[in-house]
Amino acid sequence: MRRLRVFRPWITLMALVAALPCRGAPQWTRLDAANFTILSQLSEKETRSWAVEFEQFHRGLGKFLHLDEKALRPVTVVLFATDRAMQRYKPLENGKPAQVAGYFTRCGLGNFIELAGEDQDQRTRLVIYHEGVHWLT
Repeated sequence: MRRLRVFRPWITLMALVAALPCRGAPQWTRLDAANFTILSQLSEKETRSWAVEFEQFHRGLGKFLHLDEKALRPVTVVLFATDRAMQRYKPLENGKPAQVAGYFTRCGLGNFIELAGEDQDQRTRLVIYHEGVHWLT
């Protein structure tokens, strides 16, 4: 099993700050739902589509896991436009960004899922659901 240097909270904080508008930077969309927030470099339409799917996943899994919604801390899902855009925010492995499609982390700043949402393909869907299970459990 690979050992990754798991989370650098300041890196994710930088990603959140990157959501602030500035000249030349990628455009970010923010979508707030009851239990999660999505910060996305994708279009507003794509971001909404992911939000609907993630909410359906959350509700569906919640029926089987009998989640205590009051105890569940919200999660921030950061959807980068490409894997390349996500590179500097990935956990490090031997001093280099790990070859991961996405990851979940829980820390004092909150819960975070980060992944590249290059398109709505099955691989991206599996990654966001996999990381969502980490959040819910």
